[in-house]
Amino acid sequence: MQDAFANEMKASDGQIYLDLYYSKRENDQARQQRCWVSLSPSKHKYLKTLFMRHRELADTIDELVPFAALFLDEHAFFIGNFHTMAGLRCDEVCLLYSLLT
Repeated sequence: MQDAFANEMKASDGQIYLDLYYSKRENDQARQQRCWVSLSPSKHKYLKTLFMRHRELADTIDELVPFAALFLDEHAFFIGNFHTMAGLRCDEVCLLYSLLT
């Protein structure tokens, strides 16, 4: 199966996040699994941590899904930065900012 996708471009972090969002919403387990497998081990860990420990922040990010361009720009959305945001321990500030914008 890996050979079948050898020539495909790697999906951006934003595209993977959107695919995960929609596959969860549609309860498509196979698609969710493909998304998780496409992540590096560290990004997999960061995203799991976001969903498990920072649910309010994840919900706020989910509210931005209708604005898909925010996720699809390869220079705008990086799962690899989630551990830095979580490490700042400023979820409340991030949530407040999201409510004001």
